[in-house]
Amino acid sequence: MKILIITTEWERYPGDISGIHVRQQVERLREAGLEVDVFPFRGEKNPLNYWQAMRELKKLNLAQYDLIHAHHGQAGIVALAQKIRPVVVTFHGSDLQGIRTSSGQVTLTGYALKAASRWVARRADAIILVAEHLAAQLPRGVTYQVIPAGINLDAFHPMPQAEARRALNLPQGKKLVLFVGDPARTEKRFWLAEKTVSLLPNEFNAQIIVAHGVPPREMPLYMNACDALLVTSSTEGSPNA
Repeated sequence: MKILIITTEWERYPGDISGIHVRQQVERLREAGLEVDVFPFRGEKNPLNYWQAMRELKKLNLAQYDLIHAHHGQAGIVALAQKIRPVVVTFHGSDLQGIRTSSGQVTLTGYALKAASRWVARRADAIILVAEHLAAQLPRGVTYQVIPAGINLDAFHPMPQAEARRALNLPQGKKLVLFVGDPARTEKRFWLAEKTVSLLPNEFNAQIIVAHGVPPREMPLYMNACDALLVTSSTEGSPNA
């Protein structure tokens, strides 16, 4: 089987971790013996970028693929611009739930994204959700399959905490609370994580540790080095953290 993956989240330069969840799926599919090509584009909330991506897609020899797999609802818009091959769309959360503020309110852009994702869901040949609760955001009557994000147990496994802290140059004598994600993204509510840790009694000697933009190979070290993982998002699909 030969698959074309379309995504708005993909590495832009060596070391960029944008779309690492898509990259890892591509690698696993190739290891399983499937042929996989990737068609990445940057949407950046600009309709012209989507129009240009549709034009570039139609220049490809799409007949060589058995199916097209779009990651995120917005990528599905481009995938559905062609009528040659069936389209599978994986929804990851913010596409169906909408981009939200720290209080959980959907932004204007978020409403547009929700509407576009529902439009895509009605027209795609198959739908994948990363969590069951996202089904409530689908149009009535749309069928779907739930396939949660996987965990690489070769990478993520217990190790001595002191050893992980030494590898990351983190203090040994404190309680470390891990926050995974971009603090600048309002729906992640980093302010709430900070406030939570600040309310701990002084004898806890607690410190918040932010893991954002770090190499994927270091994430197992952060998970083992810290005493707790704090997820304070107003919404999540199926948290990659």
